[in-house]
Amino acid sequence: MNKPLLPPAPPFASYLPALGPLVLIFFLNFTSRILISPLGVPIQNDLGASAAAVGSLFFYTAIGAAISMISSSLVTSRLSHRRTILLSTFALAGPLLFAAGSDSVGGLAASCFCLGLVAGVYVPSGMALVTTIAPPAHWGKALAVHELAPTTGFVLAPVLAELALAFSGWRLVLVIQAVLTTGAALIFLARGRGGEFTGRAPDLALLSRVVRRPAFAILVLVIGLAMGATMAPYGMLPLYLVHEHGYLRPQANQLLALSRFSGVPMVFLAGFLADRLGTRTTMALSLAAMGLLTVGLGLGRGNLLLAAVLLQPLVSVCFFPAGYATIAQLFEPELRSLAMSLVSPLAVAMGLGLIPYGIGILADAGHFSAAFVSLGIAVLASLAVLSRLERHTPARLDTERCRN
Repeated sequence: MNKPLLPPAPPFASYLPALGPLVLIFFLNFTSRILISPLGVPIQNDLGASAAAVGSLFFYTAIGAAISMISSSLVTSRLSHRRTILLSTFALAGPLLFAAGSDSVGGLAASCFCLGLVAGVYVPSGMALVTTIAPPAHWGKALAVHELAPTTGFVLAPVLAELALAFSGWRLVLVIQAVLTTGAALIFLARGRGGEFTGRAPDLALLSRVVRRPAFAILVLVIGLAMGATMAPYGMLPLYLVHEHGYLRPQANQLLALSRFSGVPMVFLAGFLADRLGTRTTMALSLAAMGLLTVGLGLGRGNLLLAAVLLQPLVSVCFFPAGYATIAQLFEPELRSLAMSLVSPLAVAMGLGLIPYGIGILADAGHFSAAFVSLGIAVLASLAVLSRLERHTPARLDTERCRN
């Protein structure tokens, strides 16, 4: 007996108004966590901090984010995803203002940890909302639009930092960010739609079903390394260019912003590649290019270094729409939110915390270049485990309908 044909999904453009407020929130959520990078040099000079101390700020942010992502199911089982997103966004102003008033690395570290706690709870709810706003046929493109937030955040964070630093100190940047996050929460409160459903309460049986999948450990490792290859160069690049290659701080931040500008149009291509080539093929191609160019960051000099700085983010951005779409494909609808809330924090702790911190430690030991080379080799080696991802698509994936 032939299966009935499903009606074609509406054009993707019809889902953009619902995605817009969510992208704005993710943009400010993400930039709040990465502003330490363009502010790293003035913070180092103002507080007398080492490269490892600056790198540790990413570590504390990532650990806070990982804890809140893992525990997000406790929040979303009582609050709707919409209310969780609002709570997270309104709360961001607190640690940002506390960081602006800190006069020690310890104070900044505490602020970054709290920032991670309130920011991280957004991620599982945001991802869950995206995959219910758009139907499965448009997931690659919808997640690519959502990924515009960190992509444009990479570009605008150094620009905002330099504009503020031209008039005042690094503390003003954090105050401005606190005001903007509050404004974004008010916009989502007024214009955002969807997410009026709760998450599933923690369930040991469901947890076991997720973590026992071979794909779970593979996704944590591969996404964690991809995050590390994306965030560690971004986080430590101003210090690297200033101390290892003689750049002035404004030049380093300008190059940092320019290096991420190409990722804005590339994120759309990434979504189409994920839908056309398949998620695993797109992930493999991105990892290969990402690893080679990360090695180039460590070995390059002059024009070769400049090429690596500009091209490495271009290929890095292609990975994430495919990576998150793969999580949605490999786990059934009832496990999907839980899988994202487990994969994401572990990958964040590894890629946004341990790897930048490790690079900072190697930098203080005089091995800044070797740190990037080692990271690039690790990313290339991850291709071996990526090939072992199970080829499994939940039976209900093709018939799952969009919930609004």
